[in-house]
Amino acid sequence: MKKILGNLMVMLFTGGLVPQLALATSECSLNGQSIPCDQVPAGLFAVIGIFMFLFFVFIIALMAFWIWMVIEVAKNEKDNDLVLWLILIILFQFPVAVVYYFTKKRPRDKEQ
Repeated sequence: MKKILGNLMVMLFTGGLVPQLALATSECSLNGQSIPCDQVPAGLFAVIGIFMFLFFVFIIALMAFWIWMVIEVAKNEKDNDLVLWLILIILFQFPVAVVYYFTKKRPRDKEQ
């Protein structure tokens, strides 16, 4: 029963990718030692799956913020500033989007 629940958690959190990779190689590494994959604790795969899921959610949030700032620049900036900010945000992505948010968008929102 424990093994079934562990496998179910692995499938839930990793979309079945990690078990398929593990079964394809049939050798896993745990603490630097090569062991059969069926001896690796299923909870380890679940923890890895949770971190992978959180990482992808974080990346998607960064992309959404970046797209939001590109739209804000396109809607609110004028002529030369528009071209400059768009080039900077497209080239340097998230860091410049954060700079734009704090230097242009927030002050503009406070004025309104």
